[in-house]
Amino acid sequence: MSKLKECRTRKGLTQHDVALRIGVSTRSYQFYESGERIPDVQTAIRIAQVLGVCDLKELWSGNFTAL
Repeated sequence: MSKLKECRTRKGLTQHDVALRIGVSTRSYQFYESGERIPDVQTAIRIAQVLGVCDLKELWSGNFTAL
């Protein structure tokens, strides 16, 4: 399970909920969660805020360096 999915489900949110709150399509968020795409920095910050995570590295682990 990806860190994004783990944090999202812990908060009781759907992919659609997060997508609406960060201003992207549900499909875009699904790409982020599956690791198929990496969000831009501003979107990554919004995701972290919605999920209540202070450390962005926690969400993307090794993939964060791709930003």
